[in-house]
Amino acid sequence: MSSQAILSDQDLLKNREIGKSVNSKLGKKLVTGQGQFIDDLHLPGMLYARFVRSPHAHARIISIDTSDAKAYPGVELVWTAEDIDPYVKPFGHPSLTRADEEALASDKVRYVGDEVAIVLAKTKNIAIEAADLVRVEYEKLPAVVGIEDALAEGAPVVHPTLSDDPNCEVKGNLLNTCHVHVGNYEDPLSDADIIVEGSFKTHKTNPSPLEPHGCVAHYDRAAPKLTLWSSNQVPHLLRKYVADTILNLEVEQVVCKMPDIGGGFGVKLELFSHEICASVLAMVTGKPVNMVLDRIEELKAGRGRHPETFTAKLGLKNDGTIVGMDIDMFQNTGAYGSFGKTIAFSAMATCSGPYPIPNQRITGSVVYTNVMPGSAVRGYGDPQFTYVREQLVDMAAEELGMDPIDLRLKNVPRIEDMPLRTPSGLKWVNSDMPECLHIVRDRLNWDKERSSPKTNDGKLRGIGMATIMKRAGNKSAKGADYSSAIVQMNHYGQVTVFSGICS
Repeated sequence: MSSQAILSDQDLLKNREIGKSVNSKLGKKLVTGQGQFIDDLHLPGMLYARFVRSPHAHARIISIDTSDAKAYPGVELVWTAEDIDPYVKPFGHPSLTRADEEALASDKVRYVGDEVAIVLAKTKNIAIEAADLVRVEYEKLPAVVGIEDALAEGAPVVHPTLSDDPNCEVKGNLLNTCHVHVGNYEDPLSDADIIVEGSFKTHKTNPSPLEPHGCVAHYDRAAPKLTLWSSNQVPHLLRKYVADTILNLEVEQVVCKMPDIGGGFGVKLELFSHEICASVLAMVTGKPVNMVLDRIEELKAGRGRHPETFTAKLGLKNDGTIVGMDIDMFQNTGAYGSFGKTIAFSAMATCSGPYPIPNQRITGSVVYTNVMPGSAVRGYGDPQFTYVREQLVDMAAEELGMDPIDLRLKNVPRIEDMPLRTPSGLKWVNSDMPECLHIVRDRLNWDKERSSPKTNDGKLRGIGMATIMKRAGNKSAKGADYSSAIVQMNHYGQVTVFSGICS
């Protein structure tokens, strides 16, 4: 190689990208309509599937008449649980002691939108029209939609089979109770001079991604190999979950491919009924199967953030030092467990936020109800706990007559304290919280804005702030930390990154 082809150190420094704003490699493709999403995938002979969903929150399935739907021109088949159950096992989040979901409901439905039957047809419109011809006879059952109703004595049980199983953790509608105990957890407020307390409630939200849940499945009988294209955020885990759920299918026979994903926000982090059903139908028919939810289905069954209720107390010294926290949290996980347990415990482990509170008693209860299941929406439970904790800190600041930022400055660790272990045992590597708070104070013009609320138009405009701490990584989840990458640098300083992450 000639000397002219070798870049000098100065050339490399001049052309480096560090410290520069870099345009997205995908941005132009997506904003010009060149993205490739699930519904953009067209395979020869592809069939289209549509669910028949429950209109009831809680009901027993008496009978299902599929004759009219099967006779509809263009329909390939109509299946119920009786048809698909020989091919699959119940499924659910790995944290559950016993799987609580079925590909299609067999005995009863547990929320409005639960999957009851599936229609496979030559076009999407035919599948939609034929699904309306399926006649399901239900016996309506009393439903529980709120936490208090679900935990009341004599409440209808969402999963009686699980509750009656002595080897299962479920008791009535209580799926699980977990605890975080730190310091004097039996009486965490005993050293406090003042105590602030309150009851709080957060509501269910649905991120409703621009691209709904959906997939295309294709089965090569000669290989044999199942290829699943899915709008799913965890291709490596999805591959394992599909193989674990479909009988006589090894993980080596499953290939999961992720096209561009039109939004996920955490609700596409698990295995869903449409992925199981599309895969089995592709294996049985030998034809590709498309199954993409519409917007109404997304809102009914696309999952969302868990609603939670809290009874919470925060104890402080007269000088503002936080000495204890006592919280009872109840999470409405909906009809199926999904991420409920892991979200509850993960958020509880960081619920003290950036404040090293020495004494903590945190209890979290995960409760089944007859509403759409919750899932791992962005923040993974932390926003709910942060809302409660930061409200308490503001209440304490008012009680003590302190500025809210000053109270936070008194309780956050300094950069010289790093690295440290939080009281709940998490490693905190590097953070200069005081500097962060001072910058926020300066840029918001905090002191002036706090002292002079704008009321010229008759409206009160306040200013507030909050802190949040979110842990990263998944090392505590057995068998679930699949993150890896390969980085290659050539002679010219150009870097290529090979990664399994989704778009």
